[in-house]
Amino acid sequence: MQLTRLLSVGAIILSFYTNAEPLYWLASKNQTQLMLLGSIHVGHPDMYPLPKPVMDFLRDSDGLIVEADIRQANKLQYPPVKWTSQQVLSASELEKLDRIAEELNLNVQRLKTSPPWQTAIGLQMQAINRLGYRADLGVDQYMIQKAESASIPIIGLESLQSQIDLLAGMKQNGKALLTTTLQDWGDDSHETECLVTGWHLGDPEQLKQLIDHHDMSQEMSEQLEVKRNHRWLKQLTTAPILTEHPSKYLVVVGALHLIGHENLIQLLTKQGFTVTRQNTIEKGTNLMDQCR
Repeated sequence: MQLTRLLSVGAIILSFYTNAEPLYWLASKNQTQLMLLGSIHVGHPDMYPLPKPVMDFLRDSDGLIVEADIRQANKLQYPPVKWTSQQVLSASELEKLDRIAEELNLNVQRLKTSPPWQTAIGLQMQAINRLGYRADLGVDQYMIQKAESASIPIIGLESLQSQIDLLAGMKQNGKALLTTTLQDWGDDSHETECLVTGWHLGDPEQLKQLIDHHDMSQEMSEQLEVKRNHRWLKQLTTAPILTEHPSKYLVVVGALHLIGHENLIQLLTKQGFTVTRQNTIEKGTNLMDQCR
C-alpha cells in the first residue's frame, strides 16, 4: 500500500543504475503532442537531473500539466472531522499507533483526534522524511519549480482541495488508508527504496509487478486511480486550452496512473493517440528478486 500511495508517491541503490531512465512516453494525435512522465511524490537529490529529452520538451512546450498545482496549498480548507482515528481503530491498532508515534516522535493525541486519512498521511510522510526523502524533491514539485522559473504555464488536472476532499470522503474518513498503513508498518524502508529504484529503472513490467505485490482494495483503486484517470483523459482531450493546434504539453502524474489499471496510456491509445515509450531500460536487473 505504501508503494501505491507514493506512486500515486534508494539514494544508494540509484547510483548503480546510471544507464536507466524513469518512465516517459510520447503521445501524438493530429498536431497535439503530450509527453507523459511518471512521477513519484517524494524524492532525493540523486534522482536528478531528469533525462535531457524530458527537460528539452518542457523548455519547448506550451505548458506543464500536473495532477495539482501545489502552489495553491495556502488556500486549502479541511473538511469537518466525522470520524477520528481513535473512533475507527481497534484496541490493538491503537496500541500500535502509540508505539509508532513514539518511534517517530509524533504527538499521539493529535494523531488520535485527527481523521484517519490525515493520520495515515502524517505517519507515512514522517517515516519517509526519516529515510532522507523529501516532498519538495518529488518529481512533480521539481518540475513545477523548473517550469515556474522558466515562466512556463502550469496547469493542474485537479485542485489540491479536490484531493483532500477525495481522501476525507472515503468510508469513515479513510479508515482503510490508516488500517493498512498500520498493518504494513515496518516494511516502509525497504519498500520505499524498492519503489524509487523501480521508478529509476524505468521498466514498466517490473514496476507493475512490484505494485501488484501490494494489494489495494477495489474501492480505493476505483477512487484513487480509475475514476481520476478517466476525468484526466477528458480534460486532456477536450479542454480548449489543451486542444488548440498545434499544442505541446509535458504531463507529469504519478507513475501508477501510467502503468496501473485503466491507465492513461491505455486510455489515450483508445482515443486515437499514437503512444510510444521513450525511456531507456537497463537490462539484466530483476528488481523483484531484491524486493520480495
